[in-house]
Amino acid sequence: MSKTHQVEDLASRILRLIKDDDRDMMWLSDKSTIPYSTLRSKLLYKPERLTAGDLFLIAGALNITAAELITAEPAAELVSL
Repeated sequence: MSKTHQVEDLASRILRLIKDDDRDMMWLSDKSTIPYSTLRSKLLYKPERLTAGDLFLIAGALNITAAELITAEPAAELVSL
């Protein structure tokens, strides 16, 4: 699997996590402190621009570690917020 596919999978996993808990990108933006337009762009259109810093902020907002966020198999089972 290429790095591009891996980061696209990671962006999809993040989106599933917030959707599965009836949250949205605005909530994640508020909790992670990543501006909404930046977060939306990175998750939907340019996931290759996600940085390690973004991942730590997102994981913190979801109350999980960055390692859990990256290695999670089925995202729905990862966390219940």
